[in-house]
Amino acid sequence: MSEEEHLTRPTSLPDRIKRAMQSPEDHYIVKYIQMTVPRVVIKLEKFKMTIDYGEGFGQFVLSFKKDSYKNLPEESLPKPFSILGLYHGLVSKLTEPEPGFDMRKWFDYLRDIIISTHIALEFVPGVECFSFEIIKRFLHGMDVSEIIIPEVNNDYFRKILYEYPTVKYWVLSHEGPRDDEVYKEIMKRDTFHLCLQPNCKISLDDISNCNIVNLEIWYTPDTSNQLSQADINTFLKNWINGSNPNMKSLSIKMEFEELDFEFTNNVLAGINYSDAPNYRRRKFPRSFMKHTDTEKDFIEYKGGYDFFRKDGLRGTIFYALDDSYGDLATFRFIVWPNFR
Repeated sequence: MSEEEHLTRPTSLPDRIKRAMQSPEDHYIVKYIQMTVPRVVIKLEKFKMTIDYGEGFGQFVLSFKKDSYKNLPEESLPKPFSILGLYHGLVSKLTEPEPGFDMRKWFDYLRDIIISTHIALEFVPGVECFSFEIIKRFLHGMDVSEIIIPEVNNDYFRKILYEYPTVKYWVLSHEGPRDDEVYKEIMKRDTFHLCLQPNCKISLDDISNCNIVNLEIWYTPDTSNQLSQADINTFLKNWINGSNPNMKSLSIKMEFEELDFEFTNNVLAGINYSDAPNYRRRKFPRSFMKHTDTEKDFIEYKGGYDFFRKDGLRGTIFYALDDSYGDLATFRFIVWPNFR
């Protein structure tokens, strides 16, 4: 069996990387037979950076010493003292191919072997040990598609939010008083996907005036001032009259005390709609809702309530209890592509 044939057989990502480090020839073979993953997540936290290639591929954990951030030469980045490869719970310690690789060189080295068109950057509380200048140097020239920020009221994370206005995917968490300036800024951007996690409060005006393709909102049962059924009804009427022309999907996890008949009456009050039978199955492109590596990936829906915008586009709402999250229910509004 040739070296190339051996590497095309199922092997863990850490094993392939260790093989690539053995010699320049082995690195060339592994790089030649590149792996492709749909999404890679770079998770930055206190004294650690994790590069996660998703289920079935594995991840790498780079650990840094506390003093590695101090007195760095200009334009330099911290260098890890330990690199671990994780695959299905197994830990593999890696030896550096060249002493002195910093955090960006390590990511670029791995990117030669694992290709992804979607790079997500996740910040964890404690990441402030990486100065904002270090973050900027690390990301220089990197095409980041998604940023996950745990606290929009934190000045450190607000700098990141404003520094990268072209990022298309955002996941925001929130603690403390709401900051209208931050929310209005991100919601007016040309954003593909925005996920607001629990404790992010949002108003009817925010939704009606946003320029987002796919908006996902998470509430908890104890969240106050969440969107009411009357708010959703007003939003749908606004959409019928031409608002939110870019929106393809709105998903809200929220607490509903009443469902079914009462919910339908409240949310669809004054709207000319028709019931879609449960036996009728329709396919909605998953790429309209989140990143996917294929345009042929669909979500199948059945039932719901259909209505039309004034330009003829069809919208549908669905709702269901979610047993995984206690008393939460999911409301989903979608706009069908080229289906008038």
